[in-house]
Amino acid sequence: MNSLRVALDCRIPNFQQGIGTAILSLAHALCTLPGNAEHYTFIIFEDHQPLFQGLPAERAAVLSVPRPAVSSVRNQLNRLFGLRTGWRIARAAFGPIPASDGTIEGCGFDVVHFPTPVGYATRIPSIYQPWDLQHIHLPQFFARHDRIWRNRVYKAMCRQARFVSIQTEWGKNDLVQQYGIEPEKIAVIPWGSVLSAYPQPDRGDVQATREKYRLPDRFLFFPAITWPHKNHEVAIRALAELKHQGIDVTLVCTGDRTDHYPRLEELAEQCGVLDRLKFLGFVTPVELQSIYSLATAMIFPSRFEGFGLPVLEAFQSGLPVLCARATVLPEVAEDAAFFFDPDDAKDAAQAIRRLVSSPSLRAEMMQRGFARASVLTISKTAEQFRELYHKTAAADAGEASKPLALAGQGGTR
Repeated sequence: MNSLRVALDCRIPNFQQGIGTAILSLAHALCTLPGNAEHYTFIIFEDHQPLFQGLPAERAAVLSVPRPAVSSVRNQLNRLFGLRTGWRIARAAFGPIPASDGTIEGCGFDVVHFPTPVGYATRIPSIYQPWDLQHIHLPQFFARHDRIWRNRVYKAMCRQARFVSIQTEWGKNDLVQQYGIEPEKIAVIPWGSVLSAYPQPDRGDVQATREKYRLPDRFLFFPAITWPHKNHEVAIRALAELKHQGIDVTLVCTGDRTDHYPRLEELAEQCGVLDRLKFLGFVTPVELQSIYSLATAMIFPSRFEGFGLPVLEAFQSGLPVLCARATVLPEVAEDAAFFFDPDDAKDAAQAIRRLVSSPSLRAEMMQRGFARASVLTISKTAEQFRELYHKTAAADAGEASKPLALAGQGGTR
């Protein structure tokens, strides 16, 4: 019997953010599942090829393609004073939905999985994964043209797909309510921790990380790019509350700094806790795991998540978690996290104080975290996707076999 040929189109700007690391962990997990009834091809940009080295050749292949050139005409229009915003809004509202460049059709794949919100029109049976609809719930963090474009593409890709994959029941209900997708078309597949895809640090690595970043004996850890919705503000204000109570706690953050970062630094200075705030920027996977092992607890104050992978990483690392009571996070963490109101710094400070001052509570939360991490594993994620790939290939196509209606010819893919 011929193997099911599955393409995972992973053409994304970078792999340092959450979705990128999730894709890498899924790639390794799929290729280590028992059996040989599937063959996976990962379509990536050429400069990402080193990230996919080491996959077994009998189970997987990597198809690398050049990054698309940005239209010179578009660049010139964007430079025209007063027309840039209008041009983007018009293109978002009336421009063509991305069309396949023929790569996956020419290779004869049975199924294509779009593991990111980026997708395109194709006749090949597809699985689409929008991850979340944050642009609808927190529109203030998105430009108008971006919101318009996301809604058009997300809806179109969901219509085309034989199945839409989402990580939580909360996310499934949101897709039904916001886009009117049939519930039976949505497959809920929780993710697992991505740390298993990376080498484990030894004692020397941990000590080197502590010395390199001058980490204190007691600190909270928050791994997140400084996007506004990640809500670093409430953690900073909580530090100020704790300082007033005579409790000395440092907040250590990793992840790239965005344009929002100067506001966070200014807030920390105004609150008098700038000396208790450390932004390390991007760290290596070994350093990340070392920080997990050194921290007192992880704080995750995000106002909106599609899943919240760092929560599972902390669970797997044996690190107690303080978590915002927002969107999918109570479903993901269940009773393994200590929750607080993401809009209430005093509530966050109270949760921090209780956890850092009680070794017995930290030990209890650590055990709950281990238990939760044992349920949500990347190998289970891979097993569920493998089952969905076969179900997608075998499904009666119906309307889903039709490619997206395109406004114009050609496309970006």
